[in-house]
Amino acid sequence: MPLLHVHIATFDDLTFMGVTTSHLALDGLGLRALLYTWMYLLRGDEIDAIPGMAWDAEPFAAFKFTRPTATTNQRGWFELGLFSQVRVIVPQILRSLWEPKAVARLVRMPKAFLNNYKCEINGNLRRQGSSEWMGSSDVLMAWWSKTAYANHRLDDTTPFHIHLPVDLRDLCIFPNTSRLETPINNVFLTISIPLVPTNAFRMESLAELALRSRHVITAYKADLDGIAAELC
Repeated sequence: MPLLHVHIATFDDLTFMGVTTSHLALDGLGLRALLYTWMYLLRGDEIDAIPGMAWDAEPFAAFKFTRPTATTNQRGWFELGLFSQVRVIVPQILRSLWEPKAVARLVRMPKAFLNNYKCEINGNLRRQGSSEWMGSSDVLMAWWSKTAYANHRLDDTTPFHIHLPVDLRDLCIFPNTSRLETPINNVFLTISIPLVPTNAFRMESLAELALRSRHVITAYKADLDGIAAELC
């Protein structure tokens, strides 16, 4: 996949422009900034006049956290141990030798399809008297996991590691317990869902799998002191 791919289709009454980029180059906000910049330049504006983050911006220069923290949430990578590391790495190397050519598959999920699942799960939670709720990302991850492992063995309890990126830009963890005011594309940390046995993707419902990630995200975002300490 190229770092940036642009496809333009021009018709008599309108023009479509499609853009695909690798996350190695840009995230969603970065791509939006690129498209806005492109628009300004096509309009004839000078590049220095285009609004955006200053070249010499230092959004974390004032980081000084003094609040104590006592966090219990699992973050980052789990310590697998030497045997478990070998058990994970060696099969990956052998698989790359046996199957040297990776074939990409693009899966498109209509928004209405995902929204129907989400509404159904949230409706069931309400009827059960629960105040919990599911986000689109929770349901999407659960659906994809169940789909990918739909034909896996039911007796396979191999631990499955899921790591979630969490956007920190709108959390009140910055100086003076405020949100990040300086525009910046990427400010995130990763958190880990407690190990999921592989057969759970077949045995558990979509709602149960989605709740696994939602519980961890909710607990993580409630521990602002712990997040702030990690950024220091």
